[in-house]
Amino acid sequence: MFFRDKKQARVIEQIEQYCQLIGRTVGEYSVMVHSYLDGDKQFKEKSLRVHELESEADRVRFDMEREMVAGAFLPAYRADYIDLVETIDRVANKAEDSADLIYLIRPEIPDELAEPLRDIADISVEMYSLVCSMVSRTLRDDHDVQDDVVRVGRQEKKVDQIQFDAVRTVYKQLEMEKVDKLVLKMVVDQLSEVSDRIENVADRISIIAIKRSLG
Repeated sequence: MFFRDKKQARVIEQIEQYCQLIGRTVGEYSVMVHSYLDGDKQFKEKSLRVHELESEADRVRFDMEREMVAGAFLPAYRADYIDLVETIDRVANKAEDSADLIYLIRPEIPDELAEPLRDIADISVEMYSLVCSMVSRTLRDDHDVQDDVVRVGRQEKKVDQIQFDAVRTVYKQLEMEKVDKLVLKMVVDQLSEVSDRIENVADRISIIAIKRSLG
C-alpha cells in the first residue's frame, strides 16, 4: 500500500505537470493566432512551437499511462484518470490541428473576422486555466468544482455565440467566392473546437469529483 501511495503521489504530480504543459500548448496556439492576424511573419515559428509542446505532452502522457496501468491508483479510479488524461490530450491535438490549418492554408482573414477569432483564442486560454485548476484540486481530494464547471460552460456558450455570429458574417455580409467562404467557415469552426474539447475536460472532471465525493 505504501509503494502504491508513493506511485500515486508521483503520478498526481505528473498529471498536474502534464495539465500545465497542455496549458502552455493552448497558450502558444493563442499567441500563434494573434500573430497571424497581426501579420507577423514569425507566426510560422509559433506554429512549430505548438507542435513541439504537443509532442512533449505525448511523451509525458505515455509515461503517466504506463504508471497508471502498472497500478498507481486503485482500480476504481484508474480508468477515470486514464480517460481524463486522454480527454486533456484531445485539447492539445485540436490546438495543434488549428495551428496546422492556419499554417498550411494561410487564409486571408477579413477585418470583420479578426476580432472574433482573437476572442475565440483568448477565451479558450481562460477556459483552460479554470480546467487545469479543477484537475489539480480534484486529484488532491478537493471535490468542490461544480461552480467552475458552470463557469467553463458559460465561457463555451460565449464561444458558440461568437462562432455563430462569425459564420453568419461570412455568409451574409462578405462578398467573396463560395469556396473562400467555406475556407473561412472551416477556420472559424476549427478554432472554436478547441473550447469544445476544453469543456469536455471540465465535464470529465465533474464526473470524477462527484464519484470521489461519494466514495
